[in-house]
Amino acid sequence: MTSRMENPTVLRDKRNQRYTEHSINKEAVSMLNVIIKEYLIDHPVNDMTHLAIIYQTAQDCHDIVAYKPPKATGWRDIIKEKLNDLTAALTSVLRWRNDKEEFEEAKRFRGKYNRRIDNEEHVEEVIQRIEEAKTREEMKLNASDFKRRLFNANRMFELFTGRFFRNLEQKHQVDESQINSGMLIDYWSQMWTKATEPPTGVERYTTELTSYAPMVGFPDRGEFETIIKHTDNWKSPGADGIFNYYIKWLTELHDILHRQTMRVAEYQMGTMRKVQGAKEHALANIAINAAHNCRLYSTWIDITKAFDSVDHVVLEHVIRRLKLPNWMTNFILDTIKRWTIDIRWHKECIIEGKKIERGILQGDSLSPPPLRALHGPAQ
Repeated sequence: MTSRMENPTVLRDKRNQRYTEHSINKEAVSMLNVIIKEYLIDHPVNDMTHLAIIYQTAQDCHDIVAYKPPKATGWRDIIKEKLNDLTAALTSVLRWRNDKEEFEEAKRFRGKYNRRIDNEEHVEEVIQRIEEAKTREEMKLNASDFKRRLFNANRMFELFTGRFFRNLEQKHQVDESQINSGMLIDYWSQMWTKATEPPTGVERYTTELTSYAPMVGFPDRGEFETIIKHTDNWKSPGADGIFNYYIKWLTELHDILHRQTMRVAEYQMGTMRKVQGAKEHALANIAINAAHNCRLYSTWIDITKAFDSVDHVVLEHVIRRLKLPNWMTNFILDTIKRWTIDIRWHKECIIEGKKIERGILQGDSLSPPPLRALHGPAQ
């Protein structure tokens, strides 16, 4: 901690090892909680940077204690040696069957399988068994190579998402000369169109909710503990590299985390009446940070959106079941009916004013609320 606090930076290139409930060193986590408790007595935490450094240092310490050096088994070399032996055996048997060469070598391999050397059926059975053994060993190598490629792809997607998608673009080059605007118009004109038959059975998947009751104030200590408990363990860490399961395990920091999170101003980036927009507010934050020595706390929330799979009849049914205020329900439904989109190809508008009759429009400020309304009953 002393060396980290000399240069208190949260962003770093180092990434810690992932753990599961079975691979974690529980004794080390208990000791870390004790050490953190003693450390906080003489070093109170006053900001999020100090708290993040404590989490990162705890992760580093756990990695050192829980590290197990990999054992070089050499199993790939063993399998390759088996494949060479099987290939040589198959070659010898085939030569013996074709021109009666390598009698002693073929006899040795066929004797290994307890078969007679002068019986053609036995020779064919030996050849078949050797080929099956080769196939099994090759499948082991192929499975290992596939798992390695999958692991590297997953790791790149989690840690270097931009590079992952750039590599995909390089692998899948599209010949745009074969694409014309007529084909695009035929394809996209069928997108976001209303289903020919209305959906049925919507009532089975929705429940009647109570009237709208807005939450007042920040979650208390018990609610905050529940939020931490239900965070996703395997969610990729942010730029600070702190995993969610460390936030769960290091319970001595929960009180501090709760106090620091409460300092985030409510509705700071919200889109509502008497609240600035995102760009204006970001510029205002920069000025206020400079005036107050960067002591302002802010939060941005990103919500995943749908594309073309949500039927508007289902969406309207779910929205009405949420018991929102009437003005809000009517405003959302009226906005959904007005959704249109322009489709462009090489800076040319090929379809103008395409009406969105199915799915949720991407990129507008009202997409998250309808999608959250739809996903609520399913969860």
